[in-house]
Amino acid sequence: MKKILIIDDSRTMLSMMSAVLKGSGFDVETTEKGSESHTLVKDWKPDLIILDVMLPDANGFDILAKFKSEESSRDIPVVLLTGRDSPEETSKGLELGAVGYLVKHRTMPKVLVEKVKSWLPKDP
Repeated sequence: MKKILIIDDSRTMLSMMSAVLKGSGFDVETTEKGSESHTLVKDWKPDLIILDVMLPDANGFDILAKFKSEESSRDIPVVLLTGRDSPEETSKGLELGAVGYLVKHRTMPKVLVEKVKSWLPKDP
């Protein structure tokens, strides 16, 4: 079972995304705090991370950069999640190593599952 970590400060978003992904057969862990994300990644070792860009206790771009700089998390695909559809943010995230970008109000459950499956590493 593939493991997905969702980092978002919205309990509603966490609940919705978690329910959709669990219903599609994924093991899902969530946190509302960017500051807890590095410990979760090291301890739980997710196959994919969905990371909100704007968190109250941390900047999503900074968290992404840290994930990509550490050997333990460098190869884990990270998808950025935001409420804004900004080409500048998208470019910045992709330059920092994100594999994709989701806009909260545009991502329907079926699309979420399809995109997550496409971003997950393929088994050898």
